[in-house]
Amino acid sequence: MTRRIHVQRKDDGTVIVRLTDTQLADPEILLEQRQELTQLLAGEPASGRFVLDFRCVAFMSSGGLNNLLLFNAQIQRQQGRLILCQLAPNLRRVLEIACLEPQILQVRTTVDEALAALDSTDREPDRTP
Repeated sequence: MTRRIHVQRKDDGTVIVRLTDTQLADPEILLEQRQELTQLLAGEPASGRFVLDFRCVAFMSSGGLNNLLLFNAQIQRQQGRLILCQLAPNLRRVLEIACLEPQILQVRTTVDEALAALDSTDREPDRTP
């Protein structure tokens, strides 16, 4: 089986996940990707910090969008954070049209910007009443 994701762990515990396929449309590829993402989360501590790097992805079907939303929901259930980065303009536009960005998904241009956004969020005071 071909790996659908490449995982890099930073010293601070942040996990950078690079999607390795250029086309996220084939049902078999999407199933394998979903399984790999689910296995990744199962091995990570709660409150994890994740950056999802789309640098290789040129096209994403509704099935790919579904995988993305499922991954985000799983992270949120664990009180974690997810930021996407390196999206092609057409993919970012899809997220905007679907009202997913910035309401549900956070997007930054580069991996470094995504990491910085996670760091700045971690330092914000809790404003819960």
